[in-house]
Amino acid sequence: MRNLNLTIEERIKTPFLLNEIYQKGGLSLGMLSDAQNILRKLTIEREFNSEPEKPKKGESLYPKIYKVKSGEEAKKANMRLEVIVTRNEQGMVQEVSSVRWDTEKDEGKEIEFSEDEIKLLAELIKNKDEKKELKLEDGYLVKLNEKLEKAEKK
Repeated sequence: MRNLNLTIEERIKTPFLLNEIYQKGGLSLGMLSDAQNILRKLTIEREFNSEPEKPKKGESLYPKIYKVKSGEEAKKANMRLEVIVTRNEQGMVQEVSSVRWDTEKDEGKEIEFSEDEIKLLAELIKNKDEKKELKLEDGYLVKLNEKLEKAEKK
């Protein structure tokens, strides 16, 4: 077992990596079990207010901002849900939401991983790199990969 200090970004985006591989049929039964354990460990406890913050005088109504109301780590990092209203090509109104936080307040969280879980994540990142499937939004994988490499060498 090894402890890794993972940031909120790493913990929010890593499930997308696991799901991407899963959808391609790239996980064995054992790997799927490890992936499910990883997902449980990455969970960030949080609950947002049901009503958006009232905009200050002169501020736009959008984005609507829903502040976090519970979850110690989420509160420390000023996590919030931002909802923007847009129109698609057909003129239909749709809401697009995203979770935001103050990265400078994100101290990370120590999470204990098994050697198999570390190996799985490292292999997935390596395969994605070798196949040149990395995108700009995968930038978090650079630091995550460094952390995994250090953990594997211990």
